[in-house]
Amino acid sequence: ALKEYARAISIAPELAKPYRNRAGVWLDKDEIDQAIADLGKAIELDGSNGEDLIRRGDLYYAAEK
Repeated sequence: ALKEYARAISIAPELAKPYRNRAGVWLDKDEIDQAIADLGKAIELDGSNGEDLIRRGDLYYAAEK
């Protein structure tokens, strides 16, 4: 799935959804730093999604950042 999301991002880097979805894959792999980075990019592109902010905050808390 990571390759597919990377491809989607390369095709349309202005869209937040592929970053948001890839963050979920990173979480499934316990790659919290990568998930935080992708959620950060999703928030940068579309700050209107409150769920992304909450998820990133939860991850920061879990990672003690």
